[in-house]
Amino acid sequence: MSYAVKIRSSTITINGLAVELRNSYIGTMKKNKLSPYFFLPLPETGLLEEIKICLEVSCRLNGLPSRPSRTVFFDSFDWRLWQHGLICCIEDGLLHLTDFSGRPAVAALPCHDAPPRFWRDLPESEFRQKLADMLQHRALLPQAELSGTVTVLHLLAKKEKNAAVVLLADAGPKCCFAELRGGSRKLRRMLEKFGATQHEAARQRLEAALAAAGRTPADYSASFSIELEPDMDSRTAAKRICRRLLATLRQNEQGVAEDIDIEFLHDFRVTARRVRSVFALLGDALEPETRSRFSAAFKELGQMSGVVRDLDVQLLAAAESRARLPEMLHDGLDSLFAELTAKRAVAQQEELAVWLAAPQQQEMLQAWEEYLGQEDAEGSGRCIGAAAGKIIRRQFARLLEAGRAIDSQSSDQDLHRMRIHSKKLRYALEFFRSLYAEKDVERLITPLKHLQDMLGLNNDLAVQEETLTRHLAALETEGAKTEKMAAAIGGLLTSFRRSREELRGCLLETLRQFCADTEKLRLRRRKG
Repeated sequence: MSYAVKIRSSTITINGLAVELRNSYIGTMKKNKLSPYFFLPLPETGLLEEIKICLEVSCRLNGLPSRPSRTVFFDSFDWRLWQHGLICCIEDGLLHLTDFSGRPAVAALPCHDAPPRFWRDLPESEFRQKLADMLQHRALLPQAELSGTVTVLHLLAKKEKNAAVVLLADAGPKCCFAELRGGSRKLRRMLEKFGATQHEAARQRLEAALAAAGRTPADYSASFSIELEPDMDSRTAAKRICRRLLATLRQNEQGVAEDIDIEFLHDFRVTARRVRSVFALLGDALEPETRSRFSAAFKELGQMSGVVRDLDVQLLAAAESRARLPEMLHDGLDSLFAELTAKRAVAQQEELAVWLAAPQQQEMLQAWEEYLGQEDAEGSGRCIGAAAGKIIRRQFARLLEAGRAIDSQSSDQDLHRMRIHSKKLRYALEFFRSLYAEKDVERLITPLKHLQDMLGLNNDLAVQEETLTRHLAALETEGAKTEKMAAAIGGLLTSFRRSREELRGCLLETLRQFCADTEKLRLRRRKG
C-alpha cells in the first residue's frame, strides 16, 4: 500500500484528504520530494497514542481526523508480482502497484468498481503493460485485507523548511504500525525508540495482513520440492511425495472447477501426472491393489481434463494463428475461435466441473488422502537413498536410448514416447533432488528443460493439428461462414505442418546435443 501525496495550489492531498498549506511550505515539499517510507511495526495499539503525544510535544502538527481505512492486496495465485518485488493493492478508489518499500512502480489507476480480473480488463496504460508482462494468463486475485483506522499527522519543522508525514494505522492487535515520510534523523530516532525499524513498508504491511489470516507470502508455488532422508524407506518416501502432490492438487481444485484462469487446470494436470509418475517410478513400494486402484483413477483424471486443456492450447495460439494466415482468411478464423470458445465452455462447465464435483471423484480423493495418512511399519520397502539412484539411472538410460533412435524419419509416436521418457526423468530428479548435490542436479535439469521445451512445442503444434482436424470433420452446416472457416482451418493445418517440419531439424540437433552433453554426467550424494 502507498499513500498518494499530491501537491496542487495551496493544498497537500494525502489519500483524498486535503490540508491547507502556505506557499513556502509547498516549495519545500516539491524540493524534498519526500524520502522513502520509514516503517515501524508496533506490538500493541496503545503505542499509537504514545507516539502521537510525543510528536505533539516535540513537533508542530497539522493533524487530520482519524478515518476508516481499507486496503485489499492482490496477486496471482502463484504470487508472480511478489516474485518480481511488487505489491498491488486497492486503496481509496485507486489501484496501486508499488515496490516493497511503497514507491509507485507505475502511476495509480482509478478503481471504484469491481477490481480487474485480468490485465486486459485495465485501460491502455503503463500499469496494464506491466501486469501483462508478469501475469500473462493468470488472474489477479485478492490475497489479504487490512481494515482499520488511519490518523495522518502533518509535521512542520522550524521556519517551515522541512516536512514530514506520519501515519498511525490501527488495523487490529496484530496489525498496528506507524509510517514516516520525510523528516529529520532526530525524528526517526525518536520513532525508533518504539520498536525495530523497517524500511519495506508495503511488504511489511502485506505480511502483517497475511499473518493475521494465518498465511505467508508465496504460500503456493507450481514448482515441486520436498526433503527426503537417504535412509528413509521407499514407501514412506513415496507417501511423503504424494502428500505434497495431493496438497497441490487440492489447492488448484477450486480454481479448476470455477475456471478462474487456465493455469489452474495446467497445474492440476501436471500434478496428476506427477502422481502417476510416482506409481511408475516407486510403484513397487506400494501395495499392488492400492497402486492399481489409484493409478487408474488418476489416469481417468488426466483423460477427463484433456479436452479442455487441448482447447486451451488452441485458443492460446489465437494471435499467432492470425499471423500465420493472410487477412482474407481472418473472418473464417474469427468464426473458428468463437466456436472453439463455446465448445470449451461446454466442456469446462458441463463435463469437467461436474465430473470433479461428483461424489465418486471426491470419495476417491478422500480415500487417497486417508491412505497417505496411514502409518507404515519400519522397513516398508527399499532404502530410498539406494532406490533413487537406480531409478534415475534407469530413466536416464531409457531417454538416451530413445533419443539415439530418433531421426528425420521418426514418427510422431516416437517423439511422443521420447517426451514421456523425458518427463519421467524430470519428475524423478524433482522427487529425489534433496538427496543429491544441487550443482549436479542443475547440470542435468538445465539441458533437460531445453529438450522438453522443444518437445513441448512440437506437441503443441500436433495438438492444434488434431483439434482442428476433428473440428473440420465435424462441420455440418453449409454456407459462406462454414466455407470461410474451413478455408481458415485448411490454411492453419498447412502452416502447422510446415512449422513442424522446420522444427524437426532443430529438435534433432537439440536431442543430439543433449545426448552428447549429459551422457557422462554423474549425480553425487548430498553431503551432511
